[in-house]
Amino acid sequence: MRFFVCTILSLLLVGLTANAQQKMVYKFAVFFTDKDTVTYSTSRPESYLSAKAIKRKQQQYIGIDIHDIPVSLNHIQTLKNAGYNIHNTSRWFNCAIVFTGDKHAADSLKKLAGVKQVIDVGYSVKKVVSQNNNPVELDEMVALLEQKFAKVKDKNKQDTNIYGAGFMQADMIHATSLHQMNFTGSDVTIAVIDAGYRNANKHVVFKHALKQIIATYDFVDMEANVFDNDDHGTAVWSCLAANDSFNFIGTAPFANYILLRSEDATTEFPVEEFYWALAAEYADSMGADMISSSLGYNEFDHDKYNYEHKQLDGKTAWITQAANWASKKGLLVINSAGNEGDNAWKQIAFPADASEVITVGAVDKKQRLAGFSSIGLTADGRIKPDLMALGENATIASDMGTIYEGDGTSYSCPVLAGGIACLWPQFKKYPLVQIKQWLHLSGSYYYKPNKHFGYGVPNLYLAYQFTNNYSYDTLLDVSLLDDKNHHLTLFVNQKEKLKITLTNALGKQVLSQTEHAKQPGFIRFKLHGSKKLKHDVYTLHIISDDKKVIQRLVVK
Repeated sequence: MRFFVCTILSLLLVGLTANAQQKMVYKFAVFFTDKDTVTYSTSRPESYLSAKAIKRKQQQYIGIDIHDIPVSLNHIQTLKNAGYNIHNTSRWFNCAIVFTGDKHAADSLKKLAGVKQVIDVGYSVKKVVSQNNNPVELDEMVALLEQKFAKVKDKNKQDTNIYGAGFMQADMIHATSLHQMNFTGSDVTIAVIDAGYRNANKHVVFKHALKQIIATYDFVDMEANVFDNDDHGTAVWSCLAANDSFNFIGTAPFANYILLRSEDATTEFPVEEFYWALAAEYADSMGADMISSSLGYNEFDHDKYNYEHKQLDGKTAWITQAANWASKKGLLVINSAGNEGDNAWKQIAFPADASEVITVGAVDKKQRLAGFSSIGLTADGRIKPDLMALGENATIASDMGTIYEGDGTSYSCPVLAGGIACLWPQFKKYPLVQIKQWLHLSGSYYYKPNKHFGYGVPNLYLAYQFTNNYSYDTLLDVSLLDDKNHHLTLFVNQKEKLKITLTNALGKQVLSQTEHAKQPGFIRFKLHGSKKLKHDVYTLHIISDDKKVIQRLVVK
């Protein structure tokens, strides 16, 4: 599956075997034994990483290592001298993607100096006369980026409360509460990796967002233009960036964006996993904070490339490995779970199995599981998906200039990614593992995470509260969750026993329970029996040692 929308697409190339006159292009990933640490040194990262990327790594205490260094120019020249067309190179995998008309080129490639491994990653019909593509030069990209940042001026924020058709999906995750506090994504750079953003540069909902684009690149066709090929990315990006008052406002209307294309919607081969890796590396080099990706893979146009369920282990698939690298480099990766819930595969696709990736499933407007939403668990027993957002009848923009509703985890992913982006000014001070734990704790299924909902629909305002400093015991939230009980969230400043009681308007005690805070920090628990409470006004008492927290609770 290439991207996660409930539409029927033809995945097969027509006539590959029937038309013997067609010229074929065979694609290989060529891995190398070493890197040139003289030309590109870890002590001089400014030649291949932007200042923003270096600063992000420093803030997260992430060292620059051999994997950040580009592929050796000597290895690239060796391939060129042997007559091979180099499509691009991956620094994380230390490999080159090679295109050739020779189906058996792997045998020759393995014999070249410095080559460690060669794998077959797909094929296609030759579109144009073969020309050697030059790999993306990171030093040139970085220079252009620095020039662009130098021209950026402070933007005046506008009222983002009038959401139009986008209200429900933003409000479900409490992104609207963040917007009211002026957390609208203005301090974050989001890289969107997709299949193309056809006509997004002509759509009124992107009028503001187009001014916030930091960079674009198409890793399939090796060009800067991404506003053609496919409209899937147009719909996905609208969930994040739409900013058209009374019509459609997305969840991160003031974020900066890097729009990248890695998916070739006309075919389905493992080479696209490497395109995704290249896009993620680009995002890292350009200093992006997050990746929102509504792509995933499990079946290809030839059965020999297909994955099996047992490989959903968070480390096997090439794209999963790339997502892991992105996380290690300090990028928060948010990826769609997939739309396999009502077909034979059923489970999440790759890279949604990566442990540090926030995998997003889909619910409807009543927060019920969307039938198409892929389920977990991973092959090694981890909870996936992580979180849920609106993906059934979600509001999206079309490439024809209209606003409509669509189905897919392709949409729940950017809806949630945009909301998380609004928290970035608070989140960026913490390690990714802490961010993920807080998001899980804020979920509507935090108390019983499962293979269908993960940790549920997150309350991003509650997640924001987790980032604040508290000097004394504080009741942060009382929410009615899916089990029809009220759940309490508290901050406690020490290990202690909590006595919780609930009295009605007449002062009669109707509930009582004891909770144990095992360590200082946040604790969330169910108020047992609260689903049986009658409509009334109650008083909640939380007593620990000589401290007491009192709050009014209205049950409607």
